[in-house]
Amino acid sequence: MEKWGEKLGKWALIDIETSGVNPEEDSIIDVGYLQFEGLKLIKKYSSLVRFPSEEGFYESPPKLSHFIQKLTGIKEKDLKRAPLWSEVRLEVQDLYGHHLIAHNASFEKSFLGPDFEDIDDGSSPREEYEDSLPYLSLLFPQRSTLKLEEFICDWKL
Repeated sequence: MEKWGEKLGKWALIDIETSGVNPEEDSIIDVGYLQFEGLKLIKKYSSLVRFPSEEGFYESPPKLSHFIQKLTGIKEKDLKRAPLWSEVRLEVQDLYGHHLIAHNASFEKSFLGPDFEDIDDGSSPREEYEDSLPYLSLLFPQRSTLKLEEFICDWKL
């Protein structure tokens, strides 16, 4: 079993919440991950994130649409004392070169990709994104929805 675990290398389960769907206009407001080497859990990380306003200043509290607040469960007041992305970003960049597993991974990649590009010097492999959606659809073909929240509730995570 250990040899199989060693072949897994460095990987992480990651999830982000954002202020919208456009990485050019919107910001990450919450990030969490479980970082592994093989089968060994190396680090758990979770943080809310304060983001810039349209004027370029950091608001307190930042403005979140009602839709995003309802979708994520994150309220404007929750972000009031959250660290800035410039601080949280360093924690996320620890995942450089890892296999990143996410539910709808292209979404995570659209927001996180530029932060990994900033530290890419070409000397080591970049991170790779793996999407959990195809695997869950194969494992649970009878399900009417593949929403991550449904699995979390069903599995009592």
